[in-house]
Amino acid sequence: MRNPPVQPVTSPAAIRSCLAHWSAVLCLAACASRPQPVQTSMRVPATNQTVSAEAVQSINGQIIYVHNYSTQAIRVTSVTLYECQHIRTPCTLYPLNILVEPGQQRRVLDVEGQEDSAWSYQYRWSWAAAQAGR
Repeated sequence: MRNPPVQPVTSPAAIRSCLAHWSAVLCLAACASRPQPVQTSMRVPATNQTVSAEAVQSINGQIIYVHNYSTQAIRVTSVTLYECQHIRTPCTLYPLNILVEPGQQRRVLDVEGQEDSAWSYQYRWSWAAAQAGR
């Protein structure tokens, strides 16, 4: 069974009707795919799943950033570098007191490698929920 041939729409009323139909369809599709705003009244506590760190490549080494995806402010209290090979930054404990507000990221430590050799290190860090008013 063959489909009937498509007839061109030539009357102004038919064109307006067709445009109105497709405008509504496109609008509904756009509205359905638009991300919904995050509810700001929802509390997301600071946990090891909502607070993370990453080392990002820089010109002379790496920069360690802490990301706070929670709705609660935190404080980064220390970073420890260990198993260091060929880095200029001392391999030690760095006591810190860096506030990271909700939804923000902060640079916490720069690790500089030696220019003429391969370098490596490991790091661990600690954080605590920030006290209100501090």
